[in-house]
Amino acid sequence: MKQLIENDSYMRELGFTDHREGFWYKSWMLDRDVSLGFTINKATHDWEEDVLNIMFGQPEYYNRRMPKWRDEMIAKIDAIVKELNDLGFPIHVDHEQYGEAQNDYLGSLDPDELQAEQEFLDNHWANDLLDAPHALIAVIETKIARAVLAERERIIKLFSEHYERFDVSNNGVDEMSKQEFIELVKTEAQDD
Repeated sequence: MKQLIENDSYMRELGFTDHREGFWYKSWMLDRDVSLGFTINKATHDWEEDVLNIMFGQPEYYNRRMPKWRDEMIAKIDAIVKELNDLGFPIHVDHEQYGEAQNDYLGSLDPDELQAEQEFLDNHWANDLLDAPHALIAVIETKIARAVLAERERIIKLFSEHYERFDVSNNGVDEMSKQEFIELVKTEAQDD
């Protein structure tokens, strides 16, 4: 590797840059939000890799992704590492440092969560980019939407059962029938 690193023109030809004095650097985009970068110290020949989520500026713990997307990420990284190894760079990536594998993520969901997850996967515009945290957010959002709907239904039921107890005279609805008032409440609840 020493001979490779000391050949500036060859390193640049391979796509490495040395904007930071004393170091070679090259990165690859693995998907729209994740990059793989290698930094090589010119003096010591030590190297380090970073798999970064560029949206958040922190390591991408791709092992936490659902198996399909985790395996695709690992395959992309391994292909780049193999290419560098074939060129003479003794570089590797320890995949275990990027999160614990979540093989049984779907098995840990209750039936409602599993259904919400499946609906999300079926309808998501970019499910090839989906990972477990996004799916979990969808499950939580589904639960919240169901809770909001249940609360709206509860409020409408209270209005219909206790119509007479509400003072509607200040709202310009003096002449409304009970049914008209309930329809108004339903419309307002849907608009929120």
